[in-house]
Parts: sequence; structure tokens; C-alpha cells
Amino acid sequence: MLFLEDLQLNRPIPCGEFEFSQRSIVDFASHYDPQPFHLSDEGGKASLFGRLTASGMQSASAARHLVLKALLSRTRFLGSPGAIFMQMRSPVWPGRKITVTHTFKSIVPVAGRPGVAAVDGVTRGIDSAGVSVIEINDLNWIGSRTFGATADLPDLAHNIDASAALGPFKRLGGVLQTPPDDSRLFFEHCPVGRIFASADFTIDEAAELNYRRTFDARHEDGSTLRNEWHAPSVGIRIMADTFLLRSMNMGGPGLELVRWPSGLSAGDHIRGEMKVVDARPLKSRPHVGLLKAEHTCANQRGEMVASYAVTTFIRKLP
Repeated sequence: MLFLEDLQLNRPIPCGEFEFSQRSIVDFASHYDPQPFHLSDEGGKASLFGRLTASGMQSASAARHLVLKALLSRTRFLGSPGAIFMQMRSPVWPGRKITVTHTFKSIVPVAGRPGVAAVDGVTRGIDSAGVSVIEINDLNWIGSRTFGATADLPDLAHNIDASAALGPFKRLGGVLQTPPDDSRLFFEHCPVGRIFASADFTIDEAAELNYRRTFDARHEDGSTLRNEWHAPSVGIRIMADTFLLRSMNMGGPGLELVRWPSGLSAGDHIRGEMKVVDARPLKSRPHVGLLKAEHTCANQRGEMVASYAVTTFIRKLP
């Protein structure tokens, strides 16, 4: 097993490769990101992408699965607070093979917990031509040889000092559900400060099981390494139902300051709120605006299960 002392910084570690079929792209999007360009060839052709593309959440989940399986499954891995950013640099379409590496970049000791550090790392995916496709800057807690049993570990996921790079925790503001409305939302309808709130979204048992079978991994000690991107994926589904499918959304480059402090279980009822924090027109594309929003999701017990900042492009009024 690799411990904190064994980590070599700035050395890319091969983790494997992933490739999606058209069916897997559509199946994933149907549960987590049902935007037209993720659901059919026709929807893809009508989009900026020009063809069917995989959800960024599917690519992030697949890349994390490889890192968990090839690398963290043989380290003294103590969990992860989240990701500083996830960027899709190029679309992933059916049959595009993506090779994944992970590079440990820096080690920051966790205050008050001798032998535990937050390790900053970068997961990169490139295609067969060497084109950069996905990049994730995440944090992982890793223990040293001097660290004792995990039972002595406090709840790091809710400790701001243990994940300071991700900034403060977000909370639901108690805003009422956004009323159903068939009208289309353009850039001008999304001023800074506007909030879109969802109804409860129930975690489907079959979808939860399928995600776990596909993207979780097994540690060499026999424990299960749960893929943390499940919670942001559910968050994107809630965001799609509340905002994306109502808006003239054109897709976006990724997420920032991603947190996943509480796990998900089948039957959980998840509610989300999205607040617009930046809105500006693009000089390079007069018909398009850029929105940045903070999205937070909590379960029926009021526990935050995911939060992130998301950037997307949206059409302006004609």
C-alpha cells in the first residue's frame, strides 16, 4: 500500500482509458443530464457540438473511476472533499477513446490531524491524437504510516479547515420551488441574484445501483471506494429539470469548487437551488451570454450532498 511518504509529486501516473458507446451516453444522460445534445444524434446536430456528445458528468465519473481503481485503491486513501474544478476541453462522442493520468501536485497537512494531508492532484484525459479532453483538479485525503485507525478520523468532509481550497460551505436558502412555466428562458431573463429552486428529486434505486456498478471501485483492503461524482451528477439532473431544459442553454465548460460532503442513498429526496452570480454578454458572440451560477443540493435531513459553481452559455433574445 502507498502512504503519504511514498507519493511522488509532478509525475503523471497512468490510470487506464475509457470509451463510451452511443447507448451508454444516452442511458447516462437520460438519468442525469437529459439535454438534447446528450440524448440523440438529432439533438447533437442542432447544437454547437454538431453531434451526440457525452455529459461532462459521465466523463468525470469515468475518469474518477479509473483513478480510484488504478491508484487510490492501493493508497492510504481517507476520502475526498471535492474538486477545485472540472473542465471539459473537448466533447466526448461515441467511440472516442480517452487515456487518463493522475498527477499529485502538492501536499498540505491537515491542521490538528497528524499524519493526514490534503493532496492536490490533477486528472487529465487525452484522446489518441493527444488532444486534451478533460481536466479535473481534485483533493484527496491521504494518510501516512504514522496515522492510526480511520475510526479515529473526525468527519473531515464537514471540516472547512480540511478542505480550505474549496472555500466556504453553501446552504439552501429556503426559496420556494420555481413554478412550472413553459416559456423559454433567454439570457435577459437570468439577472444576477435570480434563484431557481426545485421540487424534491428522489434517488431511484435502479439508477443508483447501475451507477455504483459502473463507476465505483474496490480498495485492496476489500472496502468499497464510492465514486463521489454521483452527487454532482444528481445535482445536474435537478438543475436540468429546474433550469437547463427551460432555457436556451448551449452547454458549458465545466464546474468549479465542487463539494460532496454527504453520500447519497436510494430513496433519498434531494432538493436544489441555483443562484445566478454573474451574467455578461460575450463580445465575440453577440447573440450569446455567459451565466455563472451556484448550485446547492440537500437531502431530506437538510444535509448538503453537493454544491458547485457552474458556467454555461445561453442565447440572448433575438
